[in-house]
Amino acid sequence: MTQKLDVCFNDVSRLGQNQACNVMDPALPITPIPKCLLFIAGFSCKSLSGQNNSAGLYTNCLSDFTGSTGQTYRGVLAHLRTHRPPLCLLENVKQLKQQEQTLRADMRAIGYNVVLIAIDPDDMNEGCRRERIWCLCADAAFLPEALGV
Repeated sequence: MTQKLDVCFNDVSRLGQNQACNVMDPALPITPIPKCLLFIAGFSCKSLSGQNNSAGLYTNCLSDFTGSTGQTYRGVLAHLRTHRPPLCLLENVKQLKQQEQTLRADMRAIGYNVVLIAIDPDDMNEGCRRERIWCLCADAAFLPEALGV
């Protein structure tokens, strides 16, 4: 029998720990982080975004873990290292492609293969007009050749 878990954690930077704030259950705000097959997360885009006048200060935000993007990205890596979900889907702005080598190297270092996919929401009649980058990551032990990377 499958157990239904209603969890939604509000701060990806804290998910490398064993428990975090679950916004789905105000009666039990600190919840143990359950095991899952698919971890879905977005991490801050502010340091990468072309809309940010200070983005030039964060040209290496993933490798340096600087700005809100680097800090929340560090949380994603900590979660993957600690909890080892077999599959992970991440989302960010198109400027993430500028730091693709860092992302790939970091994922390889913790045993994940990754494929980046650019999707323009306008092509799918979505209201958002900014291209998004989706990163499909697979634990190499779970799907060693699945992503071919």
